[in-house]
Amino acid sequence: MKRLLIVGSGCIVLVAAILFGAFFFGPLSALAHNTFNQTDTNKTDTYCQQFQQDLAKRLNVSTDQLNKDRQESISDVLDQMVKDGKITQDQADKAKQNLSKRQWCGWNGQRVENANALQYLRDHRTDLVNALTKDLKLSSDDLTKQLKDGKKLVDIAKAQGVSAKDLEQAIKKDVDTVLNQGVSEGKLTKDEVTQFDNALKKRADVIHKLINRVK
Repeated sequence: MKRLLIVGSGCIVLVAAILFGAFFFGPLSALAHNTFNQTDTNKTDTYCQQFQQDLAKRLNVSTDQLNKDRQESISDVLDQMVKDGKITQDQADKAKQNLSKRQWCGWNGQRVENANALQYLRDHRTDLVNALTKDLKLSSDDLTKQLKDGKKLVDIAKAQGVSAKDLEQAIKKDVDTVLNQGVSEGKLTKDEVTQFDNALKKRADVIHKLINRVK
């Protein structure tokens, strides 16, 4: 973890680094990668088709030719990986069989939306930590020490009279509040916040794993 400069007597930045650094954004990044590929399929298809059509036009080829060239190029790479001993021939053959079944797109609008929301949370993680310390009725020093001692967030909350369910709801609420702050500032769109919120609803296990993690 990068060394942080702590300004003044407070250690809120340190808490942020511990709680919302690798501790928090690891699970959320996984959420973003796995979930946003599954939401709003029609919208994603539209952007993907637009990208492929535009790229084909710039290369002066048809979209069919573009896809054919893509599949052949990937096939060549798979053959090379077999020669290099990176994968087996059987693995390469299975991968080739799936090439025509999967929609390929070098551009995914939802990933961009998600990346923007996640980056905003990173930039404003102190706001998240401030909100969480209030939820748990703890000082930043107390929360820092307990996390550094290896306690789970869910156990810290329980000792403060906050159930696991209430803790999960509090984290979701705090994330939503910070993201909506970004909308008010004009740094995020409502759609970006909605996409992220939908992802959290679909993958409730992410927050559950987060509060049960050990630093």
